[in-house]
Amino acid sequence: MALQNRRERDPDCKVEDIEGVLRNLYINEGADWEGRGEVQKLFFAASIAAHEHFIAGWKAERRD
Repeated sequence: MALQNRRERDPDCKVEDIEGVLRNLYINEGADWEGRGEVQKLFFAASIAAHEHFIAGWKAERRD
């Protein structure tokens, strides 16, 4: 929902911007800080999945 809102309300938002956020999520997930709990691990997994899904849908729209 937040990704779609950003896309609709920010005329300067491009798929490349969302891909940049995804890259940072991968980096932060990979850092696996000591003491990270299950909730934080789930947050990163869900956030990454949501961004990947959103990006794939946006790119599919552009191909159509």
